[in-house]
Amino acid sequence: MQQLWTVVSQGHNRLTKLMWCAGWTVPLVALGLIISIPFWRAVIADVELTVTQQVEYEDGNLCRKFGFATGSERFNGCMLDLLDLRRSHQRLVAAASLP
Repeated sequence: MQQLWTVVSQGHNRLTKLMWCAGWTVPLVALGLIISIPFWRAVIADVELTVTQQVEYEDGNLCRKFGFATGSERFNGCMLDLLDLRRSHQRLVAAASLP
């Protein structure tokens, strides 16, 4: 078992040294980052969709709690007012935050 560990460790060290000496490390890291971009874009899109659905769910519940029937003109107005309130809050937070 000790011999196997020694051989594997030496092989790893040689491969690492070759990659650094041959200049392969930076291109491989860059390739890894480039390949991961679509994955992270999909994750961001999924999170944005989830947040949007959660906001719509919460706003709908709040408007129903105020007594507006789903789909009515007052319900839709309530939803738009809450959306405007959220956007106003985001602008306020963005303006007050440090760059």
